[in-house]
Amino acid sequence: LSSDALLNLKKTFALCLKSVLYLCFFFQVCVLAHSKPICDQTEFLHPNGTCVACSVCKPGEQLSGDCGFGDGGEHVCIPCDDGTFSSDTDVAPCRRCTRCSLLNRHLKTACSPTRDGLCGHCLPGSAPLRSPSCISTRVLDAHVQLFVDAGTMKTLLLFWFNY
Repeated sequence: LSSDALLNLKKTFALCLKSVLYLCFFFQVCVLAHSKPICDQTEFLHPNGTCVACSVCKPGEQLSGDCGFGDGGEHVCIPCDDGTFSSDTDVAPCRRCTRCSLLNRHLKTACSPTRDGLCGHCLPGSAPLRSPSCISTRVLDAHVQLFVDAGTMKTLLLFWFNY
């Protein structure tokens, strides 16, 4: 090949390479323009392709369905179910009320749709263990007896303070 032919071949190759690069760039822009946006934890993907904020419910309410990370839709706020509450203005579902009886504690204040119940002192026959629970003194006596039989008074005291 002559030097002129070689030079023309190089120019043609460079032009083809440049065209391919432009096509790749254009294709990438088109793909990005038609891809779905990534919605955050409090947004759903609207049919028009944009992320829209989920409805925010007032205390005592929750959304009628899941919403966030692109899922869900235009749900409405509904009251919390019995035994649940929501104390904040947000998109979170209502939470289960604390059941004081499971913690061996008296019920001090009942749960309402806008606030959790409050537990009082330990029930009779129970002793404070670690907040918020109380433990039956019968269970505590059984553990103490087991450690007295198995070891020394030092072991018993370590058990008591570490428990």
